[in-house]
Amino acid sequence: MGKLFVIGIGPGEPGELTERAGKAIASCELLCGYRVYTELVKDYFPEKEYFSTPMGQERERCLYAFREASQKGRTVGMLCSGDAGIYGMAGLILEMAEEYGFASEDMERDFRVKYTDADTGNTKTQKVDLAIFEQGRAHETENLARFIIVAKDAKVKANDKKAGVTATLEPILYNTDCEFGCW
Repeated sequence: MGKLFVIGIGPGEPGELTERAGKAIASCELLCGYRVYTELVKDYFPEKEYFSTPMGQERERCLYAFREASQKGRTVGMLCSGDAGIYGMAGLILEMAEEYGFASEDMERDFRVKYTDADTGNTKTQKVDLAIFEQGRAHETENLARFIIVAKDAKVKANDKKAGVTATLEPILYNTDCEFGCW
C-alpha cells in the first residue's frame, strides 16, 4: 500500500514552504493539485510526476490521488495552498475515507462495472468514478459494495435522460448485487 500526504505549500513563495512540507514533497513520486499550485513547485521539484485539474474539480483530484496510492502503491502528495487542514484538501480526503468506512485499498477510481442487462440479456459496461469493494476482496463487479458517479458538468440535471441519477445509477443497482450508488 502506498502513502497519501496532504501538503500545504504556504502562500506560494519558495522560501515560505516549511521544512516539513518540503520533505513530504521530496518523498513523493506523484504530486496532485490545482494547476496553479503544481506550477508553483515544478521548478523546485522537476523530477516529479504531476497531476493537476482546474478549479472546481477537487473531488476528482482526491479520487485520483486515492487510486494512485491505494492501488498502485505510490507515494502521492496532494498539494494545497496555505494550511492544508484549513484551506486544503485534508478535509475532503478524510471525509471520503470516513464517509465510506472503507480502507483506500478497497477503493478504485474509474472502474468499469460489467453486468448482464436483465431486460435484454446483453453484457454491458458502465464506468463509475469511484468503486468501493467489500473489505479485502478482489476489485471485481461481484464484490462491488458502493459506487459514486460524478456529474462531469454542473449543468447536468438530476433528471437528465442520459447522465442523470436514474440513467446512471439504476442500471448498475438493478443488474448487480450492489445496493448503494451515489450521484
